[in-house]
Amino acid sequence: MQTLTIYELPPTLNALNNMHHMTRAKTKEHWSSMIERACIQYGIKPVKRVSITLELYFPDKRRRDLDNYSGLGFKFLMDGLVDNGILPDDSINEVVELRIIPGGISKPPHMLIHIQEV
Repeated sequence: MQTLTIYELPPTLNALNNMHHMTRAKTKEHWSSMIERACIQYGIKPVKRVSITLELYFPDKRRRDLDNYSGLGFKFLMDGLVDNGILPDDSINEVVELRIIPGGISKPPHMLIHIQEV
């Protein structure tokens, strides 16, 4: 298993739905760039078929809906892995499982992206 640490949480569906399309495009570029830097930093190797788990660490005990982090926020992460050559594609032929799990409370908030080749 390979793991990336990103010291930022993905944008929620609520935040993305309220963004202007140009801001959303810049947000996607930002995430692709962060994924690229993390892949280099952690020496992430290209994989073919994977199970991906996103482990979220929040800054406080506020109630959050995990499904609010799916959708475009997760899509930005997956596109970043494809754009940077870690995954050949993000279709169901290559990505057989996607999970989002709570990791706990942490300052600074961050997420772990676990990439398990299957």
